Amino acid sequence: WYHDSDVVQPDGSVLIKKPAEIDVILRDVLARTPDVDNVAFRLNYDSAPPVAVLRAPLSTPVLVIAATDEHFRPLGSSVAAGAAAGVVPYPNPWFAAHDEWRTVHERLLAAGAQRSWRERKSLLFWRGQCGDNIIGCVPRLRLGLVAAAAHAGDDDGAQLLDVGFQGTLPVDAWRDGGDKSTAAFSALFNTTDAERAIDRLRRIPQERKFIALDDMATYKYLLNMPGKTQASYSRNLQFLWPAGAAVLQWRSPWWEFYYHRLRDGEHWLHVDEHSLLTTVRRLTRNDTYAQQLGQNARAFFRRHLAAPALLRYWQQLLRALACVQRPVRLRSPPSLSHYCTCEPQSRAAVALHDATAAAVRRCSWCGVGFKSRFRLSGDGGAHSKAKQRAAAPRAR
Repeated sequence: WYHDSDVVQPDGSVLIKKPAEIDVILRDVLARTPDVDNVAFRLNYDSAPPVAVLRAPLSTPVLVIAATDEHFRPLGSSVAAGAAAGVVPYPNPWFAAHDEWRTVHERLLAAGAQRSWRERKSLLFWRGQCGDNIIGCVPRLRLGLVAAAAHAGDDDGAQLLDVGFQGTLPVDAWRDGGDKSTAAFSALFNTTDAERAIDRLRRIPQERKFIALDDMATYKYLLNMPGKTQASYSRNLQFLWPAGAAVLQWRSPWWEFYYHRLRDGEHWLHVDEHSLLTTVRRLTRNDTYAQQLGQNARAFFRRHLAAPALLRYWQQLLRALACVQRPVRLRSPPSLSHYCTCEPQSRAAVALHDATAAAVRRCSWCGVGFKSRFRLSGDGGAHSKAKQRAAAPRAR
């Protein structure tokens, strides 16, 4: 096991990012799974991993947070045939380690149970942001345009939606974004006229109030959108299931480790810019069905996404890897006691996937349990923003 260079910064500070979160989770899983054999795998942290990277003929499987059908390769795929040795999804790091996620999921389940269906607002709720990468925000901007049109129209659309962006959209950055912005404007409006596109984007509801996760249970319908960075997965989804609301998912080819268990029309409903308002209207007319969707979502969450279920998934994944790799009987893993990617000298060795090639000094963080060093949760639990904390001097 080795650290990513993002864990310890050059100034000695610690930045809680995906590698650090995953480090906490894996150490926790291994501590709760004493019987697992030696296994080898590569971790991919990208929200949208490139297909070419995952198809490389590697000898060890790659674990990914999100994938498409084009990415997926079952464990044990033949390297000789030119395929990767398996591309397998793992729970995104915002699920956090077992005890912390248990605290979060119990709190959210309780909040959902406390709010009766009659008390809830018959509105579709969504809040989110967009970054400078307009390509990754295209699905979210499509939603914003639907909301803008609904507020400008004469029908009931505006009374069905509580949708908007936190803060303001970085339209000035997009205006000067070059080819990427031009491509996005063309996809959204069928025009490359930046000023015309920016004028329409300014009409999207912005600077809307953020609400706490617990308060999502005040709505009957909750929407999940693709992520703002690469338009793949969004960690927001895992916090919607316990609310007891009908969950609507914006259509996307990306999926996480548990999506194959979900059934459209039973656990959630897929929508896009053409069907969103029609679907919400259908739910308002069939209140019993909408309530049943919310109950099904909570039941699914308890069975497949609660802390014990996530631990079982990790344990089954590690045991499956051990089963696939057992024919070659992995010897004891290479000693990493003098190896750490915090060291610049080891970068080349990482690129060659040769952990034994670099006999470099390790930093003081190697081998240290991160539970005592990182505070994963603020008021928002695992959903809180990454926090930067000062670290002890990096003794060598």
